[in-house]
Amino acid sequence: MTTIAEDENGEVELVEIYNQDGHRSPASIMPEGQVFIVKEPYFKTASDGAASIRVDDVSDVIFLEGEDDRIPENWRPRIGLLARRSLD
Repeated sequence: MTTIAEDENGEVELVEIYNQDGHRSPASIMPEGQVFIVKEPYFKTASDGAASIRVDDVSDVIFLEGEDDRIPENWRPRIGLLARRSLD
């Protein structure tokens, strides 16, 4: 599964997560706006020279929720809006 991640500075990178349940949709694994930490990230370079962050197993991803202190404070209002929107 491939997704896009944004850091606190607004920089974006492709994130490729391998070895997850193939019966689940990508949106159920990584919903829009989900804040997460990758335990052991490393960059992978494709044959075309593009770089991405490779995660070998979804168990290497820590999903953060709500008011977790590890979520940057300036992201918290946006996360609340995304969560409410997903309930609609």
